[in-house]
Amino acid sequence: PRLSSSPVCTIDRPCSAMPIHLVIGATGTVGREVTRAALSTGIHVRVGLRSTTKGMRFKHMGADVVKFDFTDEASMRSAFKGVFCAFLMVPFGKEQDTQVAAAVKMAAAQNVGHIVLMTSLRSSTNKSALFEMHARMEQSVIACGIPYTIIRPTFFMQNFVTAHGDSIRHAHKFHGASGDGKVTYIDCRDIGDCVGKIMKDLGSYAGRTLKLTGCDPVTSADIAVLLTNAIGTPIEYQNNTEEQERALLKQFELPEFTIQAILDLEACKRNGECSEANGDTASILGHAPRSFGDFVSDFAHMWRNSPQQPDELSQLKDELARLQRQRVEVVLAELEEQLQDLKDERREIFSESYRPSDKAGYNVSLLGCGPVAQVLGTRLAEVGYDIRFGARDLASNSAYQMEKLFPPGYVLPLKKACAHADIIFLVMKGLTTEKEWKEFAESLEGAADGKIVIDATNCITFGRTGCTQVFRTVSGAEIIQALMPKAHVVKGFNTFNWAPRFYSYIDYSQVTLPYCGNHSASKSAVHRLITDIGMEPLDVGPLRIALNLESWAELWINMCFVTNKKLYGDGQTFTFKLIHGTGHRIKPAPPTPAPAPVAAAPAAAATPAATPAAAAPAGTPAAAAAAA
Repeated sequence: PRLSSSPVCTIDRPCSAMPIHLVIGATGTVGREVTRAALSTGIHVRVGLRSTTKGMRFKHMGADVVKFDFTDEASMRSAFKGVFCAFLMVPFGKEQDTQVAAAVKMAAAQNVGHIVLMTSLRSSTNKSALFEMHARMEQSVIACGIPYTIIRPTFFMQNFVTAHGDSIRHAHKFHGASGDGKVTYIDCRDIGDCVGKIMKDLGSYAGRTLKLTGCDPVTSADIAVLLTNAIGTPIEYQNNTEEQERALLKQFELPEFTIQAILDLEACKRNGECSEANGDTASILGHAPRSFGDFVSDFAHMWRNSPQQPDELSQLKDELARLQRQRVEVVLAELEEQLQDLKDERREIFSESYRPSDKAGYNVSLLGCGPVAQVLGTRLAEVGYDIRFGARDLASNSAYQMEKLFPPGYVLPLKKACAHADIIFLVMKGLTTEKEWKEFAESLEGAADGKIVIDATNCITFGRTGCTQVFRTVSGAEIIQALMPKAHVVKGFNTFNWAPRFYSYIDYSQVTLPYCGNHSASKSAVHRLITDIGMEPLDVGPLRIALNLESWAELWINMCFVTNKKLYGDGQTFTFKLIHGTGHRIKPAPPTPAPAPVAAAPAAAATPAATPAAAAPAGTPAAAAAAA
């Protein structure tokens, strides 16, 4: 399989350190656990949802949310763009194989680096329609040429909360046609943890097909006993024949494909095809998977909503739970109030401390709302610059986070941010083709004309072997200058260390920032700006040198996060510094003779007329030279 790479921008996020991992189907039982586990490992997660209105909880968890619809090529193209690894889980239905084929084709077109596909445990051996469809899904992924990992989980323990939950709660029974067949059910939390570990170490699992099972084979009758013991109410398993189960399912007006698929799954249980214990789960997790007994203990509260009259102990427990919830709500309200007070106090401090000063002289707008914009914008405000931030989408998560950190009105649409500024920083993510840059330039509608534009972006691709530049013969800065001919483009700040903690142990003066451009007055302004924030400016020449600066950034990123990570740390602990030399051996200074005794001078010698500066008329060159 080819080692593909995916374009990622290095500005809004440290893309080399945070390659994007896309999770499809995040609102499902498995998808939620995969998202949780992936975020817990510290990787950058993007969730693809058919309706983004359901994505607020994922934003609060720290994930990006994008639209993804298997029937909409534009949404798939946008979701896969810049993705390093994609987790594919297709909604249940008779078109799963065609949906996977379409998604894999788009992933290959967008240079996705790795695919993790979830199918089912018997997709390679069972010849029923459902499992043969899963086999075709696997073949689509294997044939596409993208490095892959296939996971084949057995039946989910959570089915007894979702599919059978109401029946267990209200009728105290659940039905099926599994007979005495044993199944090693798996907890979806273990599936999520396995996928999280796979995403964190893709190289160890590339090209592998992994069986994810539980640790204890149980029959449906065994499960009824476990439920009975856990919730204190007798639970019965209703074992039907296949004909009885079909008739029961038809009462729910399910499609024929769904009914047949359920019956095929029940036959798989009945025949003992899913009784294999552990599989690859334990080796991935590093410990045994959860047992069905563990699962029942954790979720017992989900089945206790009994229609029977609760006893006195249950009433006391319910009252205690109500009081605890009430207390939690009070505490949460108090914490919310304290948090709001802290935010208001921070904004007041910001407004007083970061008030624009005459010393700075320039208004600055940073087009982007990521970590670089936050750290650089804060530093510019500290030294007196009047700053604003420009967002392509004011409803985005990054714009929302920036609005929480800065006073109201500091985050603006792009054109308004440009109108505010004398100097415009480009620090947004993800523009990696000339077409995208052209669309971006056209969206400004000339708002940057006549202004200084500092290109701090790095257009790179990130793959399993490291990162490389997108543009090899012409720099991104030169492309921007061609698209904005009336702006004065200067390349610089593309090796700016965005980590706030970096500047807690490194003085700003220890950092050298190179820049280049064709407009001398603009370069002078950038030189002054770098000096004002306390760093050392380094003019490296005209704009044609920008390609070298972008290669410099490529070197830095690889040193930070890829090739020499063990040597250089996590990429946020070092920067570049220009060391100045004299070019020749320094001669020691001659010894200074001892000063001769000075006699006391008469008082008249101290009059202004006796000084050289006073002897020349004020404002003349002679007076200035004498004063010097």
